[in-house]
Amino acid sequence: MRRAPAKPDGPKADQQFDEWQTAIACLIGAAEGRDFIMHARIGMLRALNHGRPNPTTIPRRKRDKI
Repeated sequence: MRRAPAKPDGPKADQQFDEWQTAIACLIGAAEGRDFIMHARIGMLRALNHGRPNPTTIPRRKRDKI
């Protein structure tokens, strides 16, 4: 059986990014009762949105006084 050549300069696997490491640590902590579930949820959302550009916000216009 042949082994595929290793690519040292290749892209990182998703599980190696800091966002995923933090999300999984918070998820395990929440499952064991050491961390808040909301922290795990926020971590997962940040990990899932990693690499996407931040949404552009449209400035709100003040309401006219009546």
